[in-house]
Amino acid sequence: FYPEQEPPANGAVVILADVGDNAASGVADELSRRLTAKGWAVLALGLPAPTPSLQRYLETPPSPAGSTSDDKDDDASAGDQSSVMIDVMAASSGNAPDLGYRNRVRESLAAAKAALAERGYDQPALVGLGKASNHLVPLDENLQGARALIWVAPEFYERDAGALAQQVAEGSTAILELYTSRGAARDDSQRRWADLRRAGVERLERQPVAISRPLAAHGAGAIAGRIDAWLKAL
Repeated sequence: FYPEQEPPANGAVVILADVGDNAASGVADELSRRLTAKGWAVLALGLPAPTPSLQRYLETPPSPAGSTSDDKDDDASAGDQSSVMIDVMAASSGNAPDLGYRNRVRESLAAAKAALAERGYDQPALVGLGKASNHLVPLDENLQGARALIWVAPEFYERDAGALAQQVAEGSTAILELYTSRGAARDDSQRRWADLRRAGVERLERQPVAISRPLAAHGAGAIAGRIDAWLKAL
């Protein structure tokens, strides 16, 4: 947890680090510090990486109705501890190989929001870095009370990309996508935006940022500036 440097706070932000990244180092840590300097309270979360078999499942397009998969949802190992302890390894069950993993991420986000509420910060904005954006889709009922959702250089799994337009269209939360301003990532963002617009999504804004993929700490300043300005304008 990173309290705002100059109270009162503008509000709170939850940052979900990229897959396998630590919440207290790298881009998540630097972005947290940059946002606190701009008056935001920040709680950063690490995101355990899925096992190799689960990763392959997530990157495979959904099978036709009625087909099955033999993949199993192996538990990801816990990441390094940070100043706010949140249990993302709570037991979950379900038939889909990815259900347990996704449920643990949802529980982690819910615990983060509860931890902020205890400190007097309500309706935080949620920021997903890279593949963490997969877990910030408005259809999830746990995200409905968020101030806003922010995807930073998002990389959506094959299993999520196909259903993204429908899921986002059914939500009402404002979304900001910060995308890499050059290369294939820029083109992917343009196609995704076009699909979402055709699906009737209106509360979505895109902004190009000069950041690299994978994300690096030296780009945190530009990201923080965009997030700060956009949230203040909501």
